[in-house]
Amino acid sequence: MNSFPSEKNNLQLALTNLDWLLTQQDIADVESLGAISHQQYKQEDLQTLQLDRHKDALASALAAPGSHFLGNYVERLWQFYLQHNPRYRIIKQGLQIHDKGRTLGEFDFIVHDKTSNCYVHQEIAIKFYLGLPCRANTLWFGPQNIDRLDKKTSHLRDHQLTLNQNPVAAKALEKLGITKLNTECMIKGRLFLPHDTKLRNAITYTDKNTKSLVKGSWFKYDEFQQWISQQAPEQNYHILQKKQWLSLDLNQQFSSSIDAKTLIERIQDDILIDTRSVMIATEPASNQDTRKEHFFVVPNNWDENAYHSVGETPLNPRQPCSPPV
Repeated sequence: MNSFPSEKNNLQLALTNLDWLLTQQDIADVESLGAISHQQYKQEDLQTLQLDRHKDALASALAAPGSHFLGNYVERLWQFYLQHNPRYRIIKQGLQIHDKGRTLGEFDFIVHDKTSNCYVHQEIAIKFYLGLPCRANTLWFGPQNIDRLDKKTSHLRDHQLTLNQNPVAAKALEKLGITKLNTECMIKGRLFLPHDTKLRNAITYTDKNTKSLVKGSWFKYDEFQQWISQQAPEQNYHILQKKQWLSLDLNQQFSSSIDAKTLIERIQDDILIDTRSVMIATEPASNQDTRKEHFFVVPNNWDENAYHSVGETPLNPRQPCSPPV
């Protein structure tokens, strides 16, 4: 893999990812959280905006401190989009609300929407979750078992998206000349279903968005070894950098096309020793075939740890790999 992609490739990937952000369905029902999805507004065609004419500004945005973190990277892309979209004027970005030395919350973006002549609080999140069936319903866990979709949406609904109702926040907004603030929320990302047949068949949905979203698959490492050994020998794969997780762009500057044997050699230490999860995509068979399967490979005890974190017994504990589906 080339560790130093050219600026041209970095910028092209950023524009591809921005296009994905604007067209991707939210991974949760934003209206149920008391907000409006940005997709409900008419989306300007990126070609009409001609954002590629502002690559110097994009390069500057992506060079900002912390932009190598995926969340910060997405915020930089969104900032660039707003700055070069004549519909919007950024009033404030990253406005933190403090009270008596305590941080109450932060507004990601406060913008003036010239089309509706309204001020809008835009909250944006990028998340990737793996589904596991639990007693009450399916829970969606982050690949490192640090966060969950239900916890994220609860925090948005009960805290971030109602921040403007806090008296301290209302006073801060008044200083900006804002007395009424609409709220938009964008929860972009990807969801992954278990490869294991028993787990997959037990998945249930309580949200129309999680049900309708196109999903990848997740494998425990041993499952993945068995699955990949049964794939066509000419099939190649890409180990994705985090910036590729959004659009699944397989630019060779960011990920190399490798065969199954090389893939296993490259990921086994990450997963078995460092206990990191890895996202992988299949390379299309031809230029005419653009389909890309995408999946996470996780440590063998990942599901046990996830179940333990919510006080449940694993549905399928440490069993031999299920047949490929």
